[in-house]
Order: sequence, then structure tokens, then C-alpha cells
Amino acid sequence: RAQGALRLGFRPAPGQAVLRPGPFQERALAQLAAQLGREWTQQPFDSLVLDLRGHPGGLLDVSIGVAAMFLPADAPVMKTVGRLPEANQHFLARPQDYSRRDDPLARLPAGLRAVPLVVLVDEHTASGAEIVAAALQDYRRAAVVGQRTYGRGSIQTVRLLPDGGALKYTTALWETPSGVRLEGRGVTPDIAVAADDAPRALDAALAEARRRAAR
Repeated sequence: RAQGALRLGFRPAPGQAVLRPGPFQERALAQLAAQLGREWTQQPFDSLVLDLRGHPGGLLDVSIGVAAMFLPADAPVMKTVGRLPEANQHFLARPQDYSRRDDPLARLPAGLRAVPLVVLVDEHTASGAEIVAAALQDYRRAAVVGQRTYGRGSIQTVRLLPDGGALKYTTALWETPSGVRLEGRGVTPDIAVAADDAPRALDAALAEARRRAAR
């Protein structure tokens, strides 16, 4: 499948699924929504593990859209804070914040938005992937399992100088809806697993997904 598309890695047990999305590139959200919807229609699952280990993130609007796939409409996803008024913005799970065209999530099955969810992360989960993990954790939509994430949460601007040089500076920082900054801090997992134990991390995520599905 094309880069950025859904990779439904495997179904480790009846009713469970593990999803590893590719980089959050321009067409990734529409591909994820369409393909995940087809998988759900063919065989719904009782719980889902969103595996973002090693994920570099990508475009901001796609990151917001991926979080919106599993959140109620208009739920808070993230905000930016800075000194200038235009740097302070709030982003919600709504089409105008994740799509410039038609809403790619409009036909997403309602059951998918409510399926018990666990997000699996590690120290290499960065940028837009951290936005997704933090938003789902902040809204208590998902449990986060693994290691503290990388902590890349800043918006930088490059200004060209008359002498041909350039000045790069931070104009805003990303925050979770509850006000936790991601830059230099990352996302703290609800269930911590040692960094050198990847198989156990997946087992822990699957176990938590089963627990949430059994509620």
C-alpha cells in the first residue's frame, strides 16, 4: 500500500486489531479513513491498538485529523501558545481544522469513533504523533502505553536576512487542551514499559485494550 496508508498490522486475537499508520502526509488522512472504514465493515473489532512507536509525525492538519477519527465532533485536540496574538490558536476535531476540502472522516463508521483504544508510543514518537497521543490521552479516550515520547512541540519560523543568511526562531509551542506543553517533555504514558522491551510493550497494550473492551 502507498506510504501514509493504513497498515493494519495483524489481528493478534479475535476482536483485536493493531494499526500502524504511515507518516502523516498530505493524503494520509483520507487513505486512513477509507481503508480503516473498509476493514471495520468487513469485520468489526472489539478494541484497537494504535501503534505510534517510532512515528515521526507529519503535517499538523493530518495529525489533528487522525486524533479526530477517534474523538467526538468538536472535541479539543491541541492548542498553540506564543507571544503574538496570531500564535495563540485552538484546534478541534472539526473539518475546518483538519481538511481543506470535503471532510474525509464524514463516512467513518460511528462504531470506530467509540471502539476501546490504546496508543502505543516510545521515545522516538515525535511531533504530530505526539499530538495524537496527547489529545486522546487528555480527553481520556485512550490509554497510552510505552515510554515517554520525544518531546517535539514547537512551531519555528525562518526569516531571510539582507546579507543572505537566515534567522530561525520559535514562534509558538504546542500544548494539550489541558495546557501541558509537549516541547522538551513529551507525553507521559499511563502504563510505562522499559525502552528495551518492545514485545512486552505490545503485550501490555493488547492487555489494556482487552481490559477496556471488557468494561
